[in-house]
Amino acid sequence: RWQARTIIRHGVPERDGFLAYFAEHEPRDEEILGLLVVSTTMGSSNVLRDAFPTPLEALAALSLASRSEICRDFRKQLKTCFEHRGAASRPATETQRLREKPRLLKLSEASVS
Repeated sequence: RWQARTIIRHGVPERDGFLAYFAEHEPRDEEILGLLVVSTTMGSSNVLRDAFPTPLEALAALSLASRSEICRDFRKQLKTCFEHRGAASRPATETQRLREKPRLLKLSEASVS
């Protein structure tokens, strides 16, 4: 559970990170588990890799109920994160970005070199 909280906390400042992706849809279990594996693998030291199972092996060894519990907790943390940030500060979705029209500069605003 602490991993889910940590990953979400570290993902908050990234404007186009996984939070923006999950703002458009409910994350599937496979997406959550994949994010946990990648994030944990990237953050672990090489010294410990030989002594302990990989994050993928550790998750695979868990029961289906335990993996489901991890995913439920991740979704709960994600929902809490979005609620704290408020709807106005949620990352822009791809659909929202496409709707935005580029602002054209007036000739007086353009810098001339």
